[in-house]
Parts: sequence; C-alpha cells; structure tokens
Amino acid sequence: MFIIKNKSNYNWLSDMADINKFYRILILEDNLEQLEHLKMIVKKAGQNMEVCSAHTYEQAELMIKNTFFDMFVIDIFLGEESQKDGISFAKTVRSFSEYEFTPILYITALSERLQEALNTTHCYAYIKKPYSEETVLKEINNMLRIPQEAPILDIKGIHSYRFKILVKDIIFIESIKHTIIIHTEKNEFITKSYSLKTLKALLPDYFQFCHKSYIINMMRSMSYNSATRVLLMDGWDYPIVVARKFHERFKRIGK
Repeated sequence: MFIIKNKSNYNWLSDMADINKFYRILILEDNLEQLEHLKMIVKKAGQNMEVCSAHTYEQAELMIKNTFFDMFVIDIFLGEESQKDGISFAKTVRSFSEYEFTPILYITALSERLQEALNTTHCYAYIKKPYSEETVLKEINNMLRIPQEAPILDIKGIHSYRFKILVKDIIFIESIKHTIIIHTEKNEFITKSYSLKTLKALLPDYFQFCHKSYIINMMRSMSYNSATRVLLMDGWDYPIVVARKFHERFKRIGK
C-alpha cells in the first residue's frame, strides 16, 4: 500500500502515467453505497478517466462484451445471493485475450481468498476495506503505469523483501531444496515463499516445465540436443537437462 505524507500538495493528475491517454475503468461492487463512493474516488484520478460501474456479475459480464476497459476494480465478495463472486468475474476477464495483462485491483474486507485471487488471475494488487481515498488513487496510478505488453512478476523474496521482475527478462526458474531461484538476464532472485507450481500459475502460458526442477521461458531463443536431452538457452551459459516426459515438447526445436 502507499502512504502520501503531504496529501494537500499531491497532484494526482500530474502524476498519471500519460495525461493525454484516455482511460476507461470498470468497478464491480455489490454494495450500492460503496459503489458510488468508489466511483467518486476513482474519478478524481484525472479528467481523462471514464468510470463505469456494475453491482452484479451479470451486469459486469455484459459490459466487457460490449466495451473495452483499461483497468478493473473488483470486490471479491458480491453478496450472499450471488452465485458468482469477484474472482469468477476476474477469470472471465482473463478469458478474453485482449485482457490477458489488463490491471485488476481487488477490494475486499476479508483475506481468506486473496491468495487464490492473486494466483489464479495474475492480479497486480489488492486493497483491504476500509480503504482511504489516497490509497485507492495511488494504487490506480501505480497500476496504470504497468505496461500491458511487459507484465511484471511481483513476489516476496527472503527476509520479506519484495521483487518486481519483468517477465520478459526471465530466462528460467529452478528449484533447489525448497529454494526457488529466478534467473534473469542480469540478476538472480531468490525466494522460499513459493513452489514452482505456484509460480507457473502466476506466469503466462509460454513458461513451461522442462523438468520437475525447472520452468523455462519458451519465448527465448534456445537449442535442444535430442540425443542428450540437453537444452541451451540464450543468455545462460550452462546446459539444462530436459526430463524424458517433456522430451516430445522440445525435440522439434532441434539442435
């Protein structure tokens, strides 16, 4: 979360990612009073904002089929009577290719399902209720700065440090004795807070297992020796062994 120490001097509009760009944001919140309050806050982010709203899953689903949005603000809990929740709507959003990397901001009073929300829908951030106007505006500004063509992996490292890694820079990820090492073009990031399976769920589909201990970025240049089942990746000096069960996936690459 973000704290503005001197909010009287803070100019939200001048801090937007691109004040000439037009942004359309959809808010899904079942509580009508909170929905109106949230709309009022988000509109303060800038004159170039169009804020649309829905208070049911069905309304929101219809809107995304007819209108393009640059960001979504979603309440996880949509009431006892609703058969679908905010996570279900976020999954629907992600099912559209044009929304694969669109920022999603969750809002919730509960924390029980946050991990599910973050893992299953590649969500960038969340805000807990009750929230402040400053927190909402700063989070929106921060998320709209994230280039959609350059998704970011935001993870917790050791000693509670957080890392924001450009996904395109990741060469491969390996697991060594309950420690995860993320290898990029310039750095290595170490964490013990995730499994390989959990990280794969946070990454685009072009990250694939080649071994139970390795996930590789299939978008990067590589060569594969079918006889030895050894993979060589651009940007990495050492061979990576491909398990037999994944051999068919890589043999078409050739030497």
